Amino acid sequence: MTDQTHNRRAQDSEISEMRREVAELRQSVADLVDAWRAARGFLALVKWAAGLGSAFALIWSVIHGGPPR
Repeated sequence: MTDQTHNRRAQDSEISEMRREVAELRQSVADLVDAWRAARGFLALVKWAAGLGSAFALIWSVIHGGPPR
């Protein structure tokens, strides 16, 4: 086996390994993006609930003349 053939096989092996790693990273990034989208939706729900709670507290405060004593 010549040095060129050996080097070529080593490079092909390295390229194959890099391609496997890139495929794994793509899947990891896709999973991370999905998690980010889910978290963003959940945080929007929490913010909406906090606004609703604040509105109820304000209405209660106006009706009852201020905070409880």
